[in-house]
Amino acid sequence: MVALTLLGYWLDRRYGWQPWGVLVGALLGLVGGMYNLIRDALEAVRSDNGKPKKSARSDET
Repeated sequence: MVALTLLGYWLDRRYGWQPWGVLVGALLGLVGGMYNLIRDALEAVRSDNGKPKKSARSDET
């Protein structure tokens, strides 16, 4: 997200597009980051299906 925001800032300064470059860059970075987060979360859930869950408690006393 930071890289795209900085790219937008540079475009704003270079071409005088204030504030559209920063806004579009930040929005694209946010959408891309959320996409990756959701994709990774779904992959983690799918890889855990069918495996027994381990208990947090230990049976040893």
